[in-house]
Amino acid sequence: MKSLERIEDQIPNATRTNNSFARHRLSFLIFSLGLVAWPAHITSPTSRSGTSIIAIKTKDRVLLVADSRIQDAVGLTINGYESACKIYQYGSIFAAFAGLEHAAGGFDPSGDVRRVAREGGSARQVADRFVQYEKGQLIELATRLKAKGDPALARPEFQGTRSILEAVFVGKEGGKLALYFAGFLLHPGRNGFTVETNVPGESCSGECLLPLGHRKEIQAYRATHPDPPMKDLKYALSLIQIEVKGAPEDVAPPFAALEIQEGHAPHWVAGYQGECPAIKAASAPVPPPS
Repeated sequence: MKSLERIEDQIPNATRTNNSFARHRLSFLIFSLGLVAWPAHITSPTSRSGTSIIAIKTKDRVLLVADSRIQDAVGLTINGYESACKIYQYGSIFAAFAGLEHAAGGFDPSGDVRRVAREGGSARQVADRFVQYEKGQLIELATRLKAKGDPALARPEFQGTRSILEAVFVGKEGGKLALYFAGFLLHPGRNGFTVETNVPGESCSGECLLPLGHRKEIQAYRATHPDPPMKDLKYALSLIQIEVKGAPEDVAPPFAALEIQEGHAPHWVAGYQGECPAIKAASAPVPPPS
C-alpha cells in the first residue's frame, strides 16, 4: 500500500466530501455514522453518538474541533455519561476518528494508534503504520462477522459503498505542522475482504478545512455558502452548530477545541476543553492499548 499522504498533496478537489456519519451499535459494533433508520429486525443492544469534527489547517496553525454527544439508540446515556472527549493525544500527535469505532473482540482504532505510536516517529510515520495495521484489523473483523452471519454485513460500510472508518492526524513533520487524512473502504469479494485506503475526502492546497463524521447539514450549508477567507475557531464552531440544529439528538455540546500553533505548545482553547483531559507533555510516554 502506498504511503499515507498529506491531504493537501493527495486530494486536489477542495469541495468533495464523503457521506456523513452517526454512531450506532449493530450486534456488537459501535459506529460514528450518519442519520440511519433502525431496521426492525435488529434487536441486539444498540448505541450511537453523532460525532461531528472540523479540522482546520492554516500556514501556522491547526484546529481540531469536536462535539461530545454520546447516547444509546433510545436516548439513554451510556454508562451514565451523556458526553465524552473525541480528540485523542498520543505524545506529540493528536487524532480524531469517525466511522466504525469499536467492536467486541478487540477492534479499537484509538487503541490501535496507541499501539503503533509507542514505536515513535513522526506524525506521518505513525499515521502510515496505523493505516497498515488497521487494514488487517478491518479484514479480520469482517471475516469474523461473516462467519457469524451477522446482519451488520448488509450495511453500506461493509459493502464498499461508504467509508467504514475515517481518521485525521495532527503533528509535526520536518519541524512543521502537518495534517493527515486516512479513509478506509471495505470491499467484500469471493475470496474474502479487501480494504482500499486513502479514499479521497475533502482537502485544499496550503490551507485545509476537513469535516469528518456527522456532516449532512454542514455539507448543505457549504454548498451554498463559500468558506470565509479566515477559517478560524468561530467558523468551525458555527459549522458544528449548524449540525447541532439539524440533528440535536446526535450532535451536541460541550465542544472541545484543540489549537496547535507553530512555536507554541498544544492547548485547549479557553472555554472549549469539553470533556477532554488535560494535555500532557509531548515527551510523556504513550500508554499501552487497553
